[in-house]
Amino acid sequence: MGESAGRGRRRRAAAALAAAVLAAGCVPGPALTVEGYHRHVEQSATALLSAVRTGTLVARLAEDDRAFSTTLDTAVSGAEDDARSVADTFASRQPPTPGEDAVRDRLTGLAENAGDGLADLRIALRRGDDASARRAAGDLADTAQSLEAVLAAEARR
Repeated sequence: MGESAGRGRRRRAAAALAAAVLAAGCVPGPALTVEGYHRHVEQSATALLSAVRTGTLVARLAEDDRAFSTTLDTAVSGAEDDARSVADTFASRQPPTPGEDAVRDRLTGLAENAGDGLADLRIALRRGDDASARRAAGDLADTAQSLEAVLAAEARR
């Protein structure tokens, strides 16, 4: 019984350690350097741009009646979820110096625009409101341009 109990304790300890390591991997770490922070900016802007472009594609497909409404709804809902997740993760990153506050403010605002624009598109599509869907698509196109500008600025750094 002693050997079996020892093995059980080791297994539980190993399982607890594995769970702690996995949980630690899910929590965004601090950006300790300016370079590390700007990597987060670039990754977040790229992910947001992908979600926004998905939304603009969905809007085009809807306008041209080239996809089922359930497919469009699934795609825009997934893009909205992705944008909100990126926004939440990025917002949890603290800029390492005050010099990065401006880029944080800019990307945080664009992340909010992305999530709101995708939500507006989702709602318009579900309601069959073509005019609102076109407005949302235009807003998403503007957000995409701004995200591309952030990425260009990061590339010049």
